[in-house]
Amino acid sequence: MFSCLLNTVKLTPITQTRILTAANAIHASAGEDNLSMRRIAARLGVTAPAIYHHFLNRDAILGSISDEGFDRLVRRLERLSRRHRPAQQCLDVLVAYREFALVEPHVFAIMFLARRPRARQFPDDFAARRSAAFSLLADRVIAAINARDLRDDDANEVALTL
Repeated sequence: MFSCLLNTVKLTPITQTRILTAANAIHASAGEDNLSMRRIAARLGVTAPAIYHHFLNRDAILGSISDEGFDRLVRRLERLSRRHRPAQQCLDVLVAYREFALVEPHVFAIMFLARRPRARQFPDDFAARRSAAFSLLADRVIAAINARDLRDDDANEVALTL
């Protein structure tokens, strides 16, 4: 009889995607300081250990949200046209950053404002091209400098300033 009952119960598995979706929703409504493993678990109707099965800690969740956000941003930047003059291409990248921030403000905040152990550090990580999104802008800046659309200067400094 008990096994019959078990076959009728549909359990929704806790997946990384569901955890990240819940974390995003909590971050959006309550902010980074109120994002906790317990809150995420409560939102999903599970215990905190179920969350820890997928993520080591809160920082790992923030890191995953950030990584996925950067993947989406880079894909958006890669789709930009290269038909314009290099200076316009720089502006196109900046507009794409702004549009991403407007469409996904909470993800953008995690990507660029949240305290994360693996966050890229200026200048070393950018000079080593460890940030694909920043490197796309820096490449456009280099092209604009070479085309004399921008004055000759350190491309990473100019990209960061932009």
